[in-house]
Amino acid sequence: MFFKRSSVKSGEMARLTQFVDNEVFRAFATYATIVVLKMMLMSVTTSYYRLTRKAFDNPEDTPSFGKAENAKKFVRTHPDVDRVRRCHLNDLENIVPFFGIGLLYALSGPELSSALLHFRIFTACRIVHTFAYLIPLPQPSRGLSWAIGCGLDNSSRFQEKKYPEESQSPVYLPLIRFKCRTFHGILRPATLDGIMVTR
Repeated sequence: MFFKRSSVKSGEMARLTQFVDNEVFRAFATYATIVVLKMMLMSVTTSYYRLTRKAFDNPEDTPSFGKAENAKKFVRTHPDVDRVRRCHLNDLENIVPFFGIGLLYALSGPELSSALLHFRIFTACRIVHTFAYLIPLPQPSRGLSWAIGCGLDNSSRFQEKKYPEESQSPVYLPLIRFKCRTFHGILRPATLDGIMVTR
């Protein structure tokens, strides 16, 4: 029994090592890290705009700018702060689904060149979208960068369906296909509804 369990664990570790060494997964991890760092940077940017524009949501954040009634005038909104917050919200609505969809796409065994194309364009679109939102750049720069990123979502789903059952990941592929359909069916409508509000 001990040797049987050891062999099972060894097999699982071998599959895990093979998975981590997979070039498509490593590419996904790289570009996912880039976009999540970009999204985290939006929190710092929001704080910067709050301090420089002296616009806060909470009274306890204002003592350094005055006391009593004088401090209350800084509890206000500012168009620049609102713009950064909308940009941050847009990142949440697009980058968070990318983690799930991109991971399932990577596990379905696509060609490395196709996966890199998807991941790189999506990352570039999110960066362009941020600059277009914050500078701001004239439309349709922001709209196009958002639309292309969303188009890659559909493209990755199409690519995932294209691979036969005997692809690079035959053990996981049937489960991945089911999860991809479920993930899109549950998350996608709600995500798009939220995105349209912030456009």
